[in-house]
Amino acid sequence: MKTTVCLLAASTVFSVLAFAENWSGKLIDANCNDQKEQTKTMSCDASATTTAFAIDVAGKIYKLDAAGNTKAAAALRNRADRSTDPAKPMTGAVTAKVSGTEKDGVITTESVDVQ
Repeated sequence: MKTTVCLLAASTVFSVLAFAENWSGKLIDANCNDQKEQTKTMSCDASATTTAFAIDVAGKIYKLDAAGNTKAAAALRNRADRSTDPAKPMTGAVTAKVSGTEKDGVITTESVDVQ
């Protein structure tokens, strides 16, 4: 019985992972983007102070869930171009690859890889 339950649990986990999708695009500040919809003038590049992230994939905006926000913030702190000088400010747009599942414009995030 215990073996059957373990097999069932494992198959459920693997079936969920099979449905994961990948998105690549510009990592942006989701809160700024929400305000930009009203003003149309702001640049909403993600920064070290960003707490809510979204990814712009060819003009389509997908927000990240709470776990994705945490992963994106950590990925920004650990960027390869900042490894030699962590105090170096970020410049320009940041691209990212996000893996997860999407529902209603929000990605349930499995991983965030900042390039």
